[in-house]
Amino acid sequence: MKTVLTSLLLTSFTFFCSAALALNVGESAKLPIVKDATGSTVDFAANKGKWQVIYFYPAVFTGGCTAEAHAYSELMDQFKAANTVVYGVSSNSADKQLAFIKANSLKMIMLPDTKRVLGKVLGVQNTGGWYNRDTVLIDPQGKIAQIRRDVNPMQDAKIALEFIRK
Repeated sequence: MKTVLTSLLLTSFTFFCSAALALNVGESAKLPIVKDATGSTVDFAANKGKWQVIYFYPAVFTGGCTAEAHAYSELMDQFKAANTVVYGVSSNSADKQLAFIKANSLKMIMLPDTKRVLGKVLGVQNTGGWYNRDTVLIDPQGKIAQIRRDVNPMQDAKIALEFIRK
């Protein structure tokens, strides 16, 4: 019983500390430079003047994650017309993400966050190695415009696009 309580306390402490360190709506999105699934460098600051969607998903090749990825891909022309760059983030390896991109003909940039760097900065929970399904929108000035937690994978892309078009 003592071990269970200790474990619960540590988990709660870790969650609240990471949430306290996370960026919030209205703050500048000072994000680290990372590599995408192909090994190319992604510098979020270089996208100033554009909207950026960063959607986190639990794992490649799972039902909800595949549906969400297809929804973003289907709307990619509309996102581009709205001057928006879309990133999908999971803690899967680059190789697994590349296979996912190829198998599903995905059009967005996929970011393997195996060390959970982006997730920590943006306060996205990672339980058992799987990210929660959260979406962060960064406005053209480089500020966090919206953070949505536990999004519906079937509606996430549409809701993000509607917010950007406002």
